[in-house]
Parts: sequence; structure tokens; C-alpha cells
Amino acid sequence: MNDYLGSDHNNIKKRSIFLCPGPEYLFWTGGVYVAWELSKKFKIILIADHYIRNIDKIEDLKKRGVISEFIQYSEPKKMFFGLWRVLKRQLYFKRISESLFKQYAPAVIIQHTDLGPPNIYLVKAADSHKVLKLIYHPSALAKNNYNDYVLIETKIIEDLKRKYKIPRVFVKAFVSFRKIFSYFFNYYVTPFVLTGHVFRPRLACLPKGKGIYNNNRGYYDYFITYSEWEKELLLNNGEREPVIVESPIKTMGDEANLYLYKSVTPMDQILILPTSGEIDYIKKTNNITIHEAGESFVGKWTEVLSNVCVRLPNYKLYLKLHPMHSREIVFDAAIQKLCELFNITMLSSQDPAEKHILRSKVIISSASTVLWWASQQKQRRLLFSLDLWNVPEGSKYKGVDGIEYINDLKKLQNIDLKKRLCDFQVVSNASNSTLTGFIDERILAQ
Repeated sequence: MNDYLGSDHNNIKKRSIFLCPGPEYLFWTGGVYVAWELSKKFKIILIADHYIRNIDKIEDLKKRGVISEFIQYSEPKKMFFGLWRVLKRQLYFKRISESLFKQYAPAVIIQHTDLGPPNIYLVKAADSHKVLKLIYHPSALAKNNYNDYVLIETKIIEDLKRKYKIPRVFVKAFVSFRKIFSYFFNYYVTPFVLTGHVFRPRLACLPKGKGIYNNNRGYYDYFITYSEWEKELLLNNGEREPVIVESPIKTMGDEANLYLYKSVTPMDQILILPTSGEIDYIKKTNNITIHEAGESFVGKWTEVLSNVCVRLPNYKLYLKLHPMHSREIVFDAAIQKLCELFNITMLSSQDPAEKHILRSKVIISSASTVLWWASQQKQRRLLFSLDLWNVPEGSKYKGVDGIEYINDLKKLQNIDLKKRLCDFQVVSNASNSTLTGFIDERILAQ
């Protein structure tokens, strides 16, 4: 029976697809390419589950036909009692979910996750309307979800410890308590108040046995990914039904980037994208002071940049911090020292990293997700992933096509940079099915 087709299944080209992209930056790094590809055949209804600020750009996409409709999320004003804000957020998604499915009768809903309460409300509505549910990843996958979680939690704890000058043991206890309380309030208390039922996400309350998921199978039919190594990561992390398609960034990147970033071509420049959280982890694992960790951080970067700059003397150096970067005395001092040593130009942290990636021939970072985005482009660049500080997820890109994994400076020294830059090439044509093709197959098969 054609459960996913609905009453107008003979007119697939006019069917709607719901796209729920997550935070705004994830839409511009991944979701917009999904929309761009699928809009050739489907109507894209963009449903914001976070407030999107760049409305003018969204309106431009509507004019170009990439998006048919846009459902903005009006974020509740900041309230002293944060729990009331959570309640209002969930009430909003409960109300709109059912009405949107009735209004647009989509064939498919594609979300960046099935773990957030807003996404679960949309999933529940999709189930009642027998709609195909897909998850896609708009940025790099974690090699190990638990290690990724440890790195993030370490940074949160160290930030709070510095801000409030409280012993680490008390900060860690507070973070654990807040996590447990938030879990039960978001997935049990609030849904029960609003619907009479509780949510049981596959996200565990607290990581146990180096896993962050429980035994639930997840609220989706298929998990979309783009390569064999990513499929293996998904399976190792407990995901199910991973399906490989050609990355929409590859299929639509040239066309979409021309619109998003105008005419940008690679130049003789090096883009440096450091990560602040590594200093906190260096301090923790080596049982040294934060200043000693900062010196270790600067020392390794100095060796790397000295090695590269000697062999590419005419390349200009640019450095960009994460847009969410907050002031950290030791990290900021380390960055300032590097900029002075190598005459590096600091870019605005609010500038899109993607624009500067497209403009650069060499990109150096650690395990940043922007390396993954750069590797998805048709035009090859020289990408370096540094794993020199023994941090979790440091080896994320080991063995990944198109990214040079550096865990030893000798390995960097042995790479003929000039030859590699001369060997710039465009990635060959797609060998996997497109996302559009996969969706067509699934719709017709049901």
C-alpha cells in the first residue's frame, strides 16, 4: 500500500517536503544545499525549530524557488523562570505540528535530528499522517559520540569554573544535576502536561558505558549520509538504517555557492581555524596549569605554521575563530601571540567560515566540522586536520578522503605542499544515487 503517497501520488513533482534544519548556522552549512537539490522536484517548506535572523536571505531563496514557504519560529522572550520558556516552546510545536501536516500534506519530513522535543512533536504528527521520516547530518559526524560529549562537557565545566571561581567538583555536580533535571522536564514532565504522554528519546539521561544512547530505535525511517566511512561511524555509534547518497553540497555546491558567496575563487592564502576547547582538555589530561596548557597549544601551532610558511612563503595567512567564541584569557593570548609571530590577519568571527574556505587553497584546523564542509566541495583544497594534543575526537578525520590527518609533525614535513597544490582537481562525477533519487524510490516503493 502506498502509505507515503497520500491522495495526489500521481503528481509527485508537486508534493511538499518539510525541512527542519536546526540552528541557523546549520541551515547555511548543510540544509540550504538539501533544499537547493530537492527544490528542483519538490516544494520545500522550511520549518524553523530555532529562530532564524537572516530573513532577507530566506526571502531571496523564496524568490529563487529554492524555498516555497517559510515557517519562522518566534523565540519566546527571555524570562526569569526558564521553565516557563521551555513550556511555551513545546506548546508552540505541539500546536503547529498537526496543522502543518494537514495544510501541506508532505510526502517527506527531513530533520537534522530526532532528539529535540520540537522535532519529536513533528515526528509524532508525521507518524499519524504516514509520512516518510529522514534524518540528515548538516555537518561532520562525531567519530565517537561519547568522546564528543566529553570534550563539550569539559569545556562547559571549565568555563563555569572560571566564571564563578568554584571548585571543579561542585561545578561538575551542578552540570550533572542540571542535565538530569532538564532531561526529565523536557521529555517527561512537559510532554505529559501538554499531551498526556511522555517522550522516550533514544538519548540517554546520562552517558553510561561510553554510550550516549539507550536502546530505543529512534524516531526516523532512514539516516541519510554521504560516504562509506560516515555510514560506518553511524553504525558504530548505534544509529540504524544509514543510507548513502551523493552529498547535496557536491551536487548543488557550485550553483548554490555562486549565489550564497558570489564569485569566490581559491587564492594563495592559508586559513587557520583553531579550537579553544582543546586548551581546557590539555590542562585536564596532563594535570598542568591552564597557562602551561596554553603554552603547549601555542608551541604546536608554532611548529606547524613555521613548517608550512617556509615552504609557502608567498601565501597570506588568515585566522578565524568560531562565531560562538566567548572571551577566554589564555586562549585569546595564545591566538594573539600566533598572529604576531606569523603576521596573521584576524577575520571577524561572525563572517561565514565557508566564504573564506572557498577563497583559500590551504585550510588548517584540528577536528573542526568546517574541514568536513570543505572536503565536500567539488574543487579540492589542501586540508589539514591536526591531532597533536591527544584530545577526544582528535582522530576524527584519520583515513578520510581529501583530508590530511596530522598526528606527527614529521608527516607534515614529508608532504610536498607545492606539488599537492599543483595537483588541484575537481572531484569526479557522482557515483551514488542523489537524495532526490532516493526519495523518489522510497515514495514509489511504498
